[in-house]
Order: sequence, then C-alpha cells, then structure tokens
Amino acid sequence: MRIQSTGAATTAFTALTAFAAITAFASTTAPAAEPDFIIAWDTAENPGSFTLDFVDIGVKAVGDITRTRQALKIDGDTGLVSFIYYDQDVSELILPGGISTGALHIEILESAGVSFDPKTGEFVTDDLYAVHFEGDLEAFGIESPFIMPGSSSGIIEYTDEDGGQLLMAWEGEGFLPNPKDPENPLRFTYTCEMNNDFADYQAADFFADDDVDLGDFAFFQECFGGADTSYEDPHCELADFDFDGDIDLVDYEVVSDLQSGPVGD
Repeated sequence: MRIQSTGAATTAFTALTAFAAITAFASTTAPAAEPDFIIAWDTAENPGSFTLDFVDIGVKAVGDITRTRQALKIDGDTGLVSFIYYDQDVSELILPGGISTGALHIEILESAGVSFDPKTGEFVTDDLYAVHFEGDLEAFGIESPFIMPGSSSGIIEYTDEDGGQLLMAWEGEGFLPNPKDPENPLRFTYTCEMNNDFADYQAADFFADDDVDLGDFAFFQECFGGADTSYEDPHCELADFDFDGDIDLVDYEVVSDLQSGPVGD
C-alpha cells in the first residue's frame, strides 16, 4: 500500500510541477491585454473651476476653467485608470496682496492609477501637475511652471454606448513663500472641479470629433518616429495601434486607411 501511495504521490507531484511550469511559461509569454482609452473635454454648460484656498489667512482665489482636453487610459492588465494627456486653461487667480497669476495653463507630467471600480466607474489617480502662469509672481519667489502633486478622483458615467460624462476633481496642498514673513510660508489647498463630456476613443480619431482628417494626421506626424524609436509623449500611445512602443509605417497605414474627411470643424 505504501508503494502505491508513494507512486500516486509522485505522479501527482510530477503533474503539479508540470502544470506550474506551463502556467509560469504562459504567464511570461502571454501578450499584454490591450488598453482602452477615452477622450474628454469640458462642457459649455458647466466648465468647472480652479480654487486656491489660503486657509490660514482666510483668502480664497477662484478661476474659471476655459478649456480642457483629456485622454484617459484604462490599463488592460491592471484595470487601473490614468491620464496620458491633460491640457487645461484657467482664467487668472488673484493671490494674497492682490497679485495676479495671469492666465493659467495646466498639464499633467505624471499619472498613476490607484483604484478603479468598473461597476460604478469610480477611479482615483495620483498625479504630478505643472501649472504655467503668465503673471509675474517674483514677489513670491516662484517661476513658471509651478509643480504641484495632486490626487484625482472621479466617475466615468456612460449615458450611451459610446460615451457619457466624466465627473471629477483633483486636489492637494502646497505652500507659497511669504514675502512678509519668510519663516512662515503661505499654506494653501487647491481644488479643480470639472464636469466633462467624453467619448470612447476610436482608432485614429484623436480629437473624438467623429472623423479622421488632417488634424488627426498632424497629431500623428508629431508622434511619428519610425521603427524601434520609442515616443516620449505618453499621449502618443493613442497612435501606437500595434502596441509595440513605437510609431512607424505600420501605424501610419491604420491612419491612412481610416481617413474619412479633410480638416474637421
């Protein structure tokens, strides 16, 4: 009985070892799952706002968001959401002392997904923002761009099969040098609230305007680098149709085949 039991155990062990080896091989050779993308833009009805709140001195500065364009990636392997593109204009903010920031331009330098619930559409990201400003903020000892970390949270809500609304906000905390009291910098919190429309990304329609035109070709040309040349701008991932890390003639053929119109409206 012991001999039969030992043989059965050996057979079972061998089978498990083989299964583990096959599983490990499959996990290392299986192709990465393709990501999904959505393109979002601000709505005319509710453009959103950007707020700086200097909580210790009771001063609040609010600017209107005048334009937003975003591209979000839903990673096929991790299931997490992150920004691959964020381009936003905001009207001036009046800082303590009556100093104007001038018009603001905001972009994301880095974005990492934290959580995403596909059932509710709720997501959280950790990001690094660059805030470019036109005003002279020499009094505060800062130059453009001002780098700020932030955490974004929002909801991707489908209202039809191809798109819907992106309700989101990003926020964080920072400090400005205090020209009147250098040892006590001015603490502030910041909040950017948006209610944007979005559409599922359709191949080569980089601006989600329902055609592939010269505007899309111009975007593709900026990303084109040729075979085995990696792209630095993460936004260019939208043009990497075979997901091989470069934008080359294979990708060009996709754009060319999908061309549907001249310059869009």
